[in-house]
Amino acid sequence: MELLQFILNYNAEHMACQSRFRASSPCHYSFSTAFLFSHRHLNWRLDKIAIHRKITIMNTKSETKTYTLTRDETRLMKMMKALGHPARMQIVRYLSDNPQCITGDIVDVLPLAQATVSQHLKVLRDAGVICGTIDGTAICYCLNSENIAWFKAQLSGLV
Repeated sequence: MELLQFILNYNAEHMACQSRFRASSPCHYSFSTAFLFSHRHLNWRLDKIAIHRKITIMNTKSETKTYTLTRDETRLMKMMKALGHPARMQIVRYLSDNPQCITGDIVDVLPLAQATVSQHLKVLRDAGVICGTIDGTAICYCLNSENIAWFKAQLSGLV
């Protein structure tokens, strides 16, 4: 009951402070005014605020939700996540127009560093959107047509 009364008093003081200043200027009410009453009073107020914050945090924590996905749903989720980045979409678009490209060709088209493009290619490769074959010192990338066909079928099944 004492905590509830403290919260109500604090909110009333805070609202009164806000009404004294214009809405555009922040309220600068602080506990330094409480220090004028006594150091003990200040410690009491700070302790009550800490208790209020702990109670609020404890009351707002929610349980972690878990989802059980099938193997196909997990695969679809990984592909959608990989295609969710604009640079990766540009890479896929470029590979659909220019099959069998090496990393250097893709770097020349995109306004990204070679290391960044390589990281995006790795994400697309891990998701199964593209595949790469080693050609000497370079890797030649192309779209994985089987996985793209599966992806299209899954998307048409969702809609």
